[in-house]
Amino acid sequence: MTKVPVNNTGWFTRLFLQRIWQPYIWIILAGFAVYGQALSFDYVTFDDDVLILDNYSFIGKISNLPSVFGQKVLNHYYRPVQIASYMIDAWLGGKDPYVYHFTNIILHLAASCLLFAFLAGMGYSRDKVFLLAMLFSVHPLFTQVVSWIPGRGDLLLSVFALGFFVILRKMLHKDYKPRPAAALRHTAMLMLLFLLSLFTKESGIALLAMAGLCMVIFGSGKIFNTQRIFFFIAYGVVILLWMSMRKHAVGTSAGQDVLGTLSITLSGLPAIVPFTGKFFIPAYLTVMPVMPDLSFIYGFMTLLLLAALPFFTNDRRWKYIFFGLAWFLVFLLPTFIRADPKGEVHFYEHRMYLPSVGLMVILLELFPFRNLPANSRALLFSCGAVFLVFALININYSRNFSDKFHFWEKAAKGSPHSSVAHIGAGNVYYLEGDLDRTVEEYRKYISLKEGDAITHYNLAEPEIHYNLGAIYLRQGKAAEAKKEFLSVTRINPEIAEAYFKLGMIYNNESKADSAAMMWQKCTELDPRSTDAYNNLALLSYNAGQTGKAAVLWQKVLSLRPASVDVIYNLALLYSRQNSRDSARAYVRLMKQGGIDTRRLQQMGIQPDSVLVKYFEEK
Repeated sequence: MTKVPVNNTGWFTRLFLQRIWQPYIWIILAGFAVYGQALSFDYVTFDDDVLILDNYSFIGKISNLPSVFGQKVLNHYYRPVQIASYMIDAWLGGKDPYVYHFTNIILHLAASCLLFAFLAGMGYSRDKVFLLAMLFSVHPLFTQVVSWIPGRGDLLLSVFALGFFVILRKMLHKDYKPRPAAALRHTAMLMLLFLLSLFTKESGIALLAMAGLCMVIFGSGKIFNTQRIFFFIAYGVVILLWMSMRKHAVGTSAGQDVLGTLSITLSGLPAIVPFTGKFFIPAYLTVMPVMPDLSFIYGFMTLLLLAALPFFTNDRRWKYIFFGLAWFLVFLLPTFIRADPKGEVHFYEHRMYLPSVGLMVILLELFPFRNLPANSRALLFSCGAVFLVFALININYSRNFSDKFHFWEKAAKGSPHSSVAHIGAGNVYYLEGDLDRTVEEYRKYISLKEGDAITHYNLAEPEIHYNLGAIYLRQGKAAEAKKEFLSVTRINPEIAEAYFKLGMIYNNESKADSAAMMWQKCTELDPRSTDAYNNLALLSYNAGQTGKAAVLWQKVLSLRPASVDVIYNLALLYSRQNSRDSARAYVRLMKQGGIDTRRLQQMGIQPDSVLVKYFEEK
């Protein structure tokens, strides 16, 4: 059995590192122990419903696999590898969320193991690298990327990127002298991993920048030799291929608000501070953070500490520190770019997954990791204590991703300035039947909008007012309901159902003319609104306009032929006009449908005495 030479020969090495496979087993066990509960988690209805449930007619057919390269994701993105992974999950387990969560866990364990291999390949002590990889495997900051199914993109990107740099770092080693076949194989693997990264997330293009920096810092020989120039030309061709396929799937971005996108991107730069703080002190974690709700205190404390630590570090290696800082920024900054500058800007914690590798490189270069020996009890036990704390926080925090109710409740509480969070929470409370909490969350959204908050979600505003109106109607608050429905028509005058509800309210207020106006507008917007036609017919009938009522009811029957109440109304109308043949014809129509006087009574209709005679006729 292969043994690995390490500095530490005590219990720690024997238990965790003596065999080459041992650290990987422990990393896998630690990660699975923390994230195993995610296997019982449900969908949270935030992107996972769009990517999987609403898209199941596509991903549910494995034969559609080649077509993923022509599909766009969430209107703006090009991520065929991510969609292909969902397609494989669907092939294995259908819509059961278990299989999607299982894949996320496996990818996280693979990324944790590749992190260990990458840092060890950079020449760091396997003891120290193992400690950091164990912390990475249970870090609460990465709960979202594992426990939330759409975190798949960052997981795949990290696996491909870390695999890429494990191979590249090996090829840049001074003792790397492979046979031609091995060199060709390594080069092909790099190309494949880069291509997979691009097809996973747009930010995969950052691999090329880090590859160049890696060559400059760790490579030997001239910075621009023939081999490296060929390397970048080849990767340039790959990028052009990807850009062409992406443009075909997503479409041109000529009309995109470039200045708006740049403004949003620059405004997100302060988030670097709380992101850094959450990595070292995982407090104030939430599922949908927005800028006003981010805590900067721990971030500033961490940055001050990191700035001071080099002065307490022996034998500082600035180029490694610079490499770690560059990794952190190169992979984090692209996450601030928004395809839709008008949407609410979130700073999701899953976006720190790959950038955090750079912070780990910096940690390994600073006190105490740089100064203390690998077998230092202080280092081992302090890391062990942090590991236990991180694991417990993670296990507790993960439950916020167990289902839509926990997710949106946490979103609304943790991000009070997020319009999206309040809308989502209100929607799930509505489904749960908790109308008071629904109104509370919707009102919080409206107060944000009215206060001209920097976060808003305009497209949802008419829907929110409509839902509030429907709730108030159920609660018997007609005045409040009317105000909400009027708000809907003011914001978006094309929503037919709002006019229908207003017609109902005006009719209950005995304002027949206003009710008729609202229902008429409803039929103009929705020519198939049978309920509006029926109500207009009733108004006409009660006003003595029987001819108009007959025309409207016949319109209803043309759209909804089995409407028993409408057929009865027409029979009654013609009966009272002494049009016996027409009345008998509609009675026969009811009898053909299995309707008799007893059935009418069960439906709450007391048959007219003349119509009863028609029913009795053979």
